[in-house]
Amino acid sequence: MTEKLWPYDKEWFMRLELGYEKQPSVEEVSEHYLKWVNHHQFCFLKHQETGDVICVKSSKRGNDVYAEKKSKDYNEVGTALSNPSFSSIQERKGFRSDVPKYGTIAQTRVLYVTYTYDTKLYSPFEAYERCTSDLNRWKAYMTKELGMKYASMCVKEGTERGYPAPHMIIILENPVSVVLWKGKKGDKWIVQNKAIVDHLHEAWKRATDGTYQVDIQGVVNGGMGDGGSVSYYLSKYVGKSVKPNSKTSVYTLAMQKFFRLRDIIPKTFWEALNVSHDKPLNRLDLIRNELKLLNRQITKLERQKSDLVFIPAKLRALYRKRDDLIACIPPPDWVFIDGLTIHSPLGYAYDFIPILDRLLFYSSV
Repeated sequence: MTEKLWPYDKEWFMRLELGYEKQPSVEEVSEHYLKWVNHHQFCFLKHQETGDVICVKSSKRGNDVYAEKKSKDYNEVGTALSNPSFSSIQERKGFRSDVPKYGTIAQTRVLYVTYTYDTKLYSPFEAYERCTSDLNRWKAYMTKELGMKYASMCVKEGTERGYPAPHMIIILENPVSVVLWKGKKGDKWIVQNKAIVDHLHEAWKRATDGTYQVDIQGVVNGGMGDGGSVSYYLSKYVGKSVKPNSKTSVYTLAMQKFFRLRDIIPKTFWEALNVSHDKPLNRLDLIRNELKLLNRQITKLERQKSDLVFIPAKLRALYRKRDDLIACIPPPDWVFIDGLTIHSPLGYAYDFIPILDRLLFYSSV
């Protein structure tokens, strides 16, 4: 039997719950991840009308195709946040008594928050398992404390010890005052109202049942206090190809894959940025959207099938409607004709000869 490149599928997690598998270490997960990502997959597609044949490299978490997509989105976020509508620097000097150094004051509606976990309270796997729910609880507490609407996006990066250290960008409804603090570890925009900072620290402690540490920075003109852009920090590991020699890079991407964490920027966040990411719907999109609604109705009725007598007749009508919609789906312009997997460590050139050979072959038939 061939060993799976990535053994942690749904069946494996079911066996884990039943006690037939043991929890792997971060190192074991990372080892399997590197094997998986080092196998580059290519698809050969043929155009239905012209007969042209192309080769497309598949996107995999941590490879160059995946990184390019993420980097493009993060750069777009950084560019949008540089708009003056999100922040403005004040000309006058400010002062905050509990900060040893003070300087420029600005108004911003954008916060950059980094969360960490107490390693004495949780293992890396326990921290990742609860990370999403902890962040949701923190946002609920934040809404109550700040009393204003907001939009947010999150990137769940990791640390070199294998723990999650998610970053969240929050766009507030109203601006807060921030001051440029020249500290030992670099400059950053810190929130001037200490009560807000204390509330948000306490909210993370309540959400995680004990972890207090949260780093809260303001974003001014799309950048951080040290001059780095937001897009750079967002794409530091997730928006770049995995670096096999960097524990943080490997652990971040490996644990993201293990826990099937999604890197989707919410529609509400794009709307808060005043950036449109809605593609015009074509005929296929409209049919697929209608099919989704139909399938939800069918699933709901199928669960109630044995309860009520009239449901089977209603189901038959929905089945017919679904079949009619499927029959209306237009044929694709490009069709899959073959696949190819090439193993090569990341950072090294792979052999293009097999790709060229197949392109020549399928172009001639």
